[in-house]
Amino acid sequence: MLKKYKWSLLFSSLVLLLPGAIWLFCENRLPDGSSGSRAFGAGLSLIFLAFQWLCILLVLKDPKNREQNPKVLQLVFWILPMVSIGIQAMIMSASADSEKAPRLVFVLLGLLFSAFGLILPFCRPNRTIGIRVCWTLADEDNWNATHMFGGRIFLAGGILMLLSAALPLRLTVAVCSVCLFLSVVLPILYSYRYAKKHRKTHPETPVEKKNPFHRWSAFFAAFVLILATVLLFSGKVTLEYKEDSLTLDTTVWSDLTIPYADIHSIAYRPKDDIGVRTNGFGGLRFQAGAFRNDEFGSYTRYSYNSCHACIVLRTENNGVVVVNGEDQEKTEAIYRALLDRTAGVEKSRQ
Repeated sequence: MLKKYKWSLLFSSLVLLLPGAIWLFCENRLPDGSSGSRAFGAGLSLIFLAFQWLCILLVLKDPKNREQNPKVLQLVFWILPMVSIGIQAMIMSASADSEKAPRLVFVLLGLLFSAFGLILPFCRPNRTIGIRVCWTLADEDNWNATHMFGGRIFLAGGILMLLSAALPLRLTVAVCSVCLFLSVVLPILYSYRYAKKHRKTHPETPVEKKNPFHRWSAFFAAFVLILATVLLFSGKVTLEYKEDSLTLDTTVWSDLTIPYADIHSIAYRPKDDIGVRTNGFGGLRFQAGAFRNDEFGSYTRYSYNSCHACIVLRTENNGVVVVNGEDQEKTEAIYRALLDRTAGVEKSRQ
């Protein structure tokens, strides 16, 4: 079966390696400051290639996929190349400080979900791809109905993700998170309800022998989903006021120590322009890392999304550093604490 799809495997692998080749051989055309990411970008392509071959071998090894719809198998070949190009395009754009870089992820997700929605109704029963829960594997009618329903959900979710890319970034993240959650949960609930409703009208079909690979893959998928959810709502920064310096201790990004003597100015702002994150961590609760906006250019940020107020520190060795507390009251407390520990520094409330 691999021989039948050898050209698809070859072309998809070449496309998957294309971003890595750009990192390695087009050095002069890459944005300034991106050299530190070249090895990472090239290595990422090789990781994607290995994972691509592993997934395809597992899919083609499944005897039930011998009669699988060719459209479904072609999608399997091109999922990872699309993901690789999208992720590395985002990395390159971020290196160029493009404000549109983070939105590439959501556009890519929207396109992938739309493709899934168009292809899922054509997916025939198998052991490796599709909505593989116990109720779909035990009943072909349940499989067909669930994949027809799931196709509509994925297509609607993909369209909403694409439309949300034009919204403010926080709303885009929220819309895509909801679409992702519903696209996973609703088809499973539909399959369960279908099985319960048709239990008496359909003869029971013996459930296939459980495969350990399927069980571990389900555990892994559940672990990834839980981990992603935890990360979205995690993150915090603790300020340690030492005798001669301030230390920003965070759980999701590198810590930062700023000597008081290096601080040129301290400004309290009720609101600021976050700009775009070019490197670091960003969740629904907290974000930290390297950012860029029109006022500061490249700067460092440790901030809670629940509070619009912030403190802007202009420093000698670390440039502009922006920090806040979980709410306005805590942010003002940080501002007062810094005023007490710095002398001869310009202070302002804007």
